[in-house]
Amino acid sequence: MKINIIGAGIGGLTTAIALEKKGHQVEVFDAAVALRPIGAGIIMASNAMQIARRLGFADEIAQAGNVLDRFGIADHEGRPLQMMDIQAIRTKFGEPSVAIHRGQLQQVLLQQLPNTPIHVNKRLQSIQQVSGGKVLAFFEDGSQAESDVLIGADGLRSATRKAIFGEKPLRYSSHTCWRGIIEHQFEAAHEAKELWAKTGGKRVAMIQVAPNKVYFYYTEKHKSGFKVPSTDQLSYLQAQFSEFPPMYAEVIAKANPSEIFHDDLYDLKPLAKWHQDRVMLLGDAAHATTPNMGQGGCQAIEDAWYLAEYLERYSNVAEAFAAYEQFRRPKINFVVNTSFMIGKMSNLGGALGHRLRNWVLSATPKKMAEQQLETLFRLQ
Repeated sequence: MKINIIGAGIGGLTTAIALEKKGHQVEVFDAAVALRPIGAGIIMASNAMQIARRLGFADEIAQAGNVLDRFGIADHEGRPLQMMDIQAIRTKFGEPSVAIHRGQLQQVLLQQLPNTPIHVNKRLQSIQQVSGGKVLAFFEDGSQAESDVLIGADGLRSATRKAIFGEKPLRYSSHTCWRGIIEHQFEAAHEAKELWAKTGGKRVAMIQVAPNKVYFYYTEKHKSGFKVPSTDQLSYLQAQFSEFPPMYAEVIAKANPSEIFHDDLYDLKPLAKWHQDRVMLLGDAAHATTPNMGQGGCQAIEDAWYLAEYLERYSNVAEAFAAYEQFRRPKINFVVNTSFMIGKMSNLGGALGHRLRNWVLSATPKKMAEQQLETLFRLQ
């Protein structure tokens, strides 16, 4: 089939790779003026790396990023509360977790699509499904594109979703987040921890994504719209990091203020359907999640693989879409709901609250943790 994809992010590009391997003709359209290697970091967890292995570019990701040995949650002093042994995960599920710059990941994906038309500065305006099983996408520059299937992989504020379902409410997580890349090298580069402060909602992590490149993120609990003047962000973060070991303030001082991204964190209230006729939503466009499990991009990558599989399995697009949704929803609901719950747990603070939440994290039975990992990382 001829399949057009709206969005050249992680989900859209991976979908293009998966569909081309099934023999489909693919074009990608993105609203950005140009595809540049920007952004902060991402952890390609074992489930995403398993898909990358199936699609043939897992080694390229590992080489461009940093393979982790351990990752988890720690208290405000860095003492572990709940850690994942990624070496054991690798033994069980076949692939490690890799921390990588988002821009580098995008470049790896683009290298898998040397002959795929990827159009930039194409902002979707509307969609029309016409007789004969065709879909027309109309763009703000006056151009249009026809396909047999249209996939919307255009993120949290998806124009594709708006075109087929209208405005859908987002859910504010109660957290605002700063993130970026800093030039720094840790001695223990293969271990990463997310530290939870005594103050509810305050969390920080610094993760090596490449030699001399560290991805950091930091959250606080605020009403939506909280802003710090861009000229004051660095000094603000240094002051807030006083609740953590001194190393964090020392490293953030190396950040380039112009390369610190700050935005509020939202997820998407569950949709009744992810598709309408021959238009399917994918990744954040369909089921955006808060980043508390590090699974937003990973689930988009899973979507890509399974959507291509179901389109091959069924000769009828409607049947393929319906079966794909039925298959994917249980895992997506687990990720979205668990991630939202973790965010709410992190909001417990104060003299008693932070002790309670830390005890809950550290006292989680090993068997329960293993069951969650099984649900997250096991693929079909």
